[in-house]
Amino acid sequence: MNPTRATACLAAWTLLIAATGCQPEFAPITQLDGLRVMAVAADAPELVPGDTTTIRALVRSNPEAGPVSYAWDWCPFEGTAQDEYTCAVSQGDIDALAAELNLTPPQLVLGASPEVEFRYDFAELLQVYCELLVAFLEEQDLPEGVVALECEERQPITLRLIVTQPDGSRVVAVKRMVLYYEAPQDLEVLNNNPTISGVRIAGPGVAPEDAAPLVEGEPFPVAYDAAYTILLDVDASTSEAFTPEGDERDPDPDPERENLIATWYYEGGAFEEERTAYIDGASDDLEALTTNTWSAPEERRDRAPGEIDLYIVLQDEREGLGWVVRTLRLE
Repeated sequence: MNPTRATACLAAWTLLIAATGCQPEFAPITQLDGLRVMAVAADAPELVPGDTTTIRALVRSNPEAGPVSYAWDWCPFEGTAQDEYTCAVSQGDIDALAAELNLTPPQLVLGASPEVEFRYDFAELLQVYCELLVAFLEEQDLPEGVVALECEERQPITLRLIVTQPDGSRVVAVKRMVLYYEAPQDLEVLNNNPTISGVRIAGPGVAPEDAAPLVEGEPFPVAYDAAYTILLDVDASTSEAFTPEGDERDPDPDPERENLIATWYYEGGAFEEERTAYIDGASDDLEALTTNTWSAPEERRDRAPGEIDLYIVLQDEREGLGWVVRTLRLE
């Protein structure tokens, strides 16, 4: 990674990590209360024709508000926050073009289960639709600075999830996913989700190398009013090598390694850092990404429930996502 990009990325990610802590009058964004969608992930964030992937979300619900309802759909193009990312393309549009091409149309509605399958078997239809839209946009007087849509090699799409609970709680979450028109000659260029292989915890006076494992589904006992070091096991290979897309300033960029960011959500107590990061070229190891401090609530002033869930989301800069959930039991 060149020094200029490393410096720029470090500055941008530092602002991202620090932004939510600038206004102490507001609760941290990673402090969970009520219905939240912390992440949406596909088992494979980049697909080639014929691939099928499972899409799921990391959801924290209000246990007193009733069951969570899920509604999944997708849009052939990247959406905007306007009208809750409602797609400008209708199922009727897709059906009509498919009929003209004698192709089977995909369904924009994916299902109503906690996780759904997405099968990519409509590459020809997707590319034709993109080219038609490009031709239309070329005839429009677009504002200066608007990036023209391209229909080369791959196309980003938008996945959308709407979750609701009977008490009226409602959250809209979106995810960008990339579809290739044809499989690249080297399939290793496809992105993989980053993974957290383990989580460990070290209490007061315990060295990090002696940290105990946090096992999914097995609450770990902790004391009130104490600080604990939480360590993530993330292999260095999780930051994959890739070649960024060229631009006018650097049309032929060199291969780089992915930047990684971890977001630390919690139901009680507090993490010292809401987000931690690994920036390629700015650090030789993953320690800054994988280490955080969690402080248990004070028993007298901030009585917390007997069990507290921690949700840790790891993402790369190419739409890859992974997460772990661990439980602490206050004693």
